[in-house]
Amino acid sequence: MGDKLDRGLSIKVEALICGHKGQNIWLDVEYQPTHDEHHKLTGFLILALDITERVNQRQKMTAGSMPCHRRGRAVKHPRGA
Repeated sequence: MGDKLDRGLSIKVEALICGHKGQNIWLDVEYQPTHDEHHKLTGFLILALDITERVNQRQKMTAGSMPCHRRGRAVKHPRGA
């Protein structure tokens, strides 16, 4: 992930975070690079969408759920799993 960001490429990941009440919250996070008029990387626009219900439904159809281990820790979740 860091390598792609260092090269100014967009990436999209699913991340698990822990809510303030200790609940699992799944986010679909997309990092879009921003550039100046000389095409120099200036930063990233980060879009996040709560996909908890979608992931919960997917997990019900496959296995159990992933526990919330630590507040604020993101866990990579492979697409389609």
